[in-house]
Formats: sequence, structure tokens, C-alpha cells
Amino acid sequence: MLERAQYGDVTGRVVATADGVRVSTPFSLYVEPETVTLRVKLLDRAAKPAAGPSSLDVIGTDDASGERRFNDGAADQVYRVRPGAYFLSAFVATADPGEGAEMIDSLTYLGRPQTEVKKDTTIVLDARKAGRLSIEADRPVEARNTTPGFARSWDDTWLHAGTAMGGRTIRGCYSSVEGRAKEGDFEFRRLLAGGRPAGLRAEGRRRTGPAPAHRVHRQRQPRRHRHRQRPARRRRLRHPAELAAAGAKDDVVLVKAVDGALHEVAQNAKAAGAEAVLAHREAPGRWAAFTGYAGGSLPTRTIEAAEAETLLARLAADKVALSWKATATSPYVYSLAFPETGEIKGSRTHRVRDRDLGQVETTYNSMGVAADFIDMPRGPGPRPPGTTE
Repeated sequence: MLERAQYGDVTGRVVATADGVRVSTPFSLYVEPETVTLRVKLLDRAAKPAAGPSSLDVIGTDDASGERRFNDGAADQVYRVRPGAYFLSAFVATADPGEGAEMIDSLTYLGRPQTEVKKDTTIVLDARKAGRLSIEADRPVEARNTTPGFARSWDDTWLHAGTAMGGRTIRGCYSSVEGRAKEGDFEFRRLLAGGRPAGLRAEGRRRTGPAPAHRVHRQRQPRRHRHRQRPARRRRLRHPAELAAAGAKDDVVLVKAVDGALHEVAQNAKAAGAEAVLAHREAPGRWAAFTGYAGGSLPTRTIEAAEAETLLARLAADKVALSWKATATSPYVYSLAFPETGEIKGSRTHRVRDRDLGQVETTYNSMGVAADFIDMPRGPGPRPPGTTE
């Protein structure tokens, strides 16, 4: 009787001895194992087949086999596998609601450290059953990037691990881990870096929540937003002469973006004396702009088309005062890691206190001329289970 891991290519030899003569005959054969069908359905938080960067790992821990597939909107993933123990792991991205949405609303991790497959089986990994992961700290904190990750080890030899990183445009992080590893170890870990939140408010209106550009460069609080009823401004207000003619000096300017690259627009707005840039586009939904890896020349934020239409209507009648609280360089940054080794069910709020955390003060200097710096703190990914830090 062969063990699970012994199926496949089998080699050996037959030795015969007679009358003092010994004959050795080698042989090779393939023993086909019994196989069953494993069908995995991967659903996002909108109950749709997971798409975008959503991925699924199916790893056989009996023979260290497996593969990663990107679901790409498929109704299910079908495998022919040997009966045995499997580790199922998935990252599910849920897009913003609405047709034509381009951004990811939430990132979900779904894990089953050990699943016995003995017959044809269908497994549904549903992001709607995952709980939200939140954080509370002594000071207000907005997640600037979140990195969920996992590590599964077995037989004191094998390790399968992975991470997925979500930027500050991700509005929710969720996780669900069902069952425990009976053979070997499993760990899920969420890494988070966050700082002071930023907000935008138009006088007399409720607080809005526009998506930030790639990076806010300078710490300023723009005073007000001036707009003049000009067709050119509605179409495309990008060049220094246009901005200067529109009276951009000392104000926040509202521009219609041609694409997501606003680095040159920010430079031109600065040359015209503007304090900051708000950018919008015709397509509905959230969107993100790029102002350079080290930030743009001015604070830059993006707003949705509906928000822009409201502002344009009000600007046609008069100036609009804006209250914009934005911090280019947060006076504090939380770099946190939350490792867990058991099941994860329901929502969780991680509470941290400054007195329990280590503190590092950092100063950046340049030689001779002013320079931009990018601070990208990184924490360790999921450590191999069974080890200590």
C-alpha cells in the first residue's frame, strides 16, 4: 500500500538468482493516484466572482504541490487533485460600486490552513463572511498602506507565504481564517503604516472624502478657492498663463484633468501663485492622480465628478471658501504589525497605546541644496511559523 506522497513515478529492480547466477532487471512505471475534483468559488464583497488582482492558492501539504491562479472574474476554479490535505489561501479585491469603477474599495484575506479533500468537493470562499480589521490609537490615524500576509509551514521543511499591499485609497481591510493547521503551523499578519488624516470641507457643506493624489508634498492650509466663469477653465485649465489669467494667486485652483498625471499641472499652478490644486474629471467614481514619487510642487487632491459639478455650480455665483486640513509630513507615523495564529472570525479592532510602543525620531538632511525624501517604512512579512522575533 503506497503512502499519499508515493504515487507517481516508481522505479526499482527485480533480482533473480539461480545456480549461482544473479540477474538484475530494472523497471520504471507510473502509478496513477486516485483523483477527485476540487471546485473553488471565489466571491468578493459584492457577491460577484472575484476579479482584478484577486488570487487563489491551492497547496497540497502531503506532497508539497500546488499553484496560484488569478481568478479574473471566473465563476470557479476547477482542480483535479489527489485526496489529501490542502491549504487554501486567497486575496480578494472588491472594486468600488458603480459601472466603470476603476479603484479597489477593499482588500480581503480568506484562509483555510488545512482542509481534507476526500471526494469531489466544492468550497466557497466568500469575502462577505470576513470581518473588518480596524485600528484605534491615542492619536487620529489614517492608514496609508496596509499589507496583509500569510505563512504556512509543514514537515519542518516547506513554507508557502505571500502578501498583498493596499495603498491609502483602499477603504477597508477584511480577513477570515477557518480552521487550524493540524500538521505544521500557520500565521496571518497585518502590517499597517498610518499617519494624521486629511480632510476637505467646503463652507456650508458636509465634509467630503476625496481620494488623495499619489503624494501630498507640502504642509499648507489653502485659504479659499476662486473660480471665474470661463469656458477655457471648464475645458482645460493647465498652463501657467491660463492659471494666472484666472486669478489663481493665493487660491486653490480647480482643474479638469486630462489624465491621472498632475505633476506638470502642480508645477504650473505654483508658477501662477496658487496655494493648492483640486483636480476632477468627467468619468464618475473615485480616482487617483500621480504627482511624482517624491510629491508634487503643491498640495494636490482629486475629487469625484459629482463633487466637482457642485463646486462649479457654486463658483458660477461666487467664491467658495474651503477648509482643507492636510498634512504633507505627518508629525507622527504608526508602523504596526498584528500577527495571529488561530482562527479569525468576525470584525476586530486593534487598540494600541503610545506608551506601549517604541518611538524613533528621524531627521533628514540634504547636502547643499533642498531635496525631496521618500520615507517608506517596511516591516517584516509573516515570519516562518514556529520562529520567534
